Amino acid sequence: MKTRILPTLLLKLSVILSLFITSNALHATELLHIKKAYSPEAPPVVKILAGYMELHNPTSKDIVITGVSSPDFEHVEIHSMVMRDGMMHMDRQDTLVVPAKGQVNLEPGDLHVMFINKLKSFKDGDHIPLTIQMGKQSQSLSLPVRKSE
Repeated sequence: MKTRILPTLLLKLSVILSLFITSNALHATELLHIKKAYSPEAPPVVKILAGYMELHNPTSKDIVITGVSSPDFEHVEIHSMVMRDGMMHMDRQDTLVVPAKGQVNLEPGDLHVMFINKLKSFKDGDHIPLTIQMGKQSQSLSLPVRKSE
């Protein structure tokens, strides 16, 4: 009796494991294609930097960004610029949807990544590590720091 239970148990475990691996492989294809990522260089005394990029979603499902982080800053947020009562304001975005087969541009004067309270200095040619959280998934990239135009 025990000899029959072990093969059955192993078969069930292998099916579960293969479903888990297949599921993770499918999710891995849902990551963003990121283009033109950079952060403008700022004077050394400035504690806040901005990040810009194009986020392309090649999948047939919306991708929801739920957070951003960097080990070189105390906080990282996504902000939008909005006109309110005749003045420009930055509003923190809790989520950012990149539509299926679409793109979202993060650019000066609009949506952008806000790096808050830098823990080290950055100059032209350096790179800022950034992790984009999408639910249980994440994607890491490195934003080059460039001289401001």
